[in-house]
Amino acid sequence: VIYADPPYWGRHADYFNHWSEADEQDLTCLLQKGDAKFILSTWQENRYRKNEWLSTQWQKEPYRIVPVTHYYHVGSSESLRHEMIEALITNLPETHQTLILKSEQLG
Repeated sequence: VIYADPPYWGRHADYFNHWSEADEQDLTCLLQKGDAKFILSTWQENRYRKNEWLSTQWQKEPYRIVPVTHYYHVGSSESLRHEMIEALITNLPETHQTLILKSEQLG
């Protein structure tokens, strides 16, 4: 199983120098065309916007999106810190969803 946790395209990713739409497209293509089972970590939505990439690239079988709520503790003030719904995208069988969620809860 491949676990891919790239910088979140469409979000602040300066900690990695640069992660472009082309990089996101390349990773998506490699995962979708490969034979390996995988889990891809990315962002789904927050109170201000949604990740449209999910609906254009990952909505069809055999891919599933497992939402996981995460609270960011980053921001200049507490009022700027908001809940984020992360997305774990996988081609693992649905029976593995509980395992994925439990491992995510462990951090």
